[in-house]
Amino acid sequence: KTPKINPKKPLKNIKIVLDAGHGGSEKGAVAFDLEEKTINLEITKKLRNELKRKGAKVYLTRTKDKQVGLYDRVAFAKEKEADILLSIHQNSLPNRKDVTKKYGTGTYYFNNSAKPLAESIKQNMIKATSFRDDGTNYASFVLNRPTMPISVLVECGYIIKEDEAKKLVDKKFQKTIAKAITKGVEEYLVNSFAN
Repeated sequence: KTPKINPKKPLKNIKIVLDAGHGGSEKGAVAFDLEEKTINLEITKKLRNELKRKGAKVYLTRTKDKQVGLYDRVAFAKEKEADILLSIHQNSLPNRKDVTKKYGTGTYYFNNSAKPLAESIKQNMIKATSFRDDGTNYASFVLNRPTMPISVLVECGYIIKEDEAKKLVDKKFQKTIAKAITKGVEEYLVNSFAN
């Protein structure tokens, strides 16, 4: 289904499901005494506020520190008849020494229909955060495989890179990320659907 977009208020009545990656016993990546699951939820809540302020209808797969199955998260998005599903994460690497070469902000898409959204979010994130461009990447994850809703996984930064980790836990910086993702979604909607 093609959403009806008002170019002046592109997010009005758009249904968006936000997924704060991990939760409960699943901590996600851990570095510098920080747990990814906590940062994911903090950013997701700020993102919810930004999107709602712009008129979107926003639902969260989790609002507290609890474990939710991956397929349950997707089922929730489908049940809400979401137009867009965004899964929020912080990145890591199997070999932490590689963080001198690979770091920054990146997005992941699986379906080609989601690539423009992934690109728009990433570009806005780079502009707002000044983080390195870690790519608009093709990958198959449970949370970015659905075709309806259009699904993208966002890696805000690398929790294992100390200077990025410090920023990722900063409340003001989290708000900057939330605004950048919101702008990325708005630009995508205008470019893809506004007449």
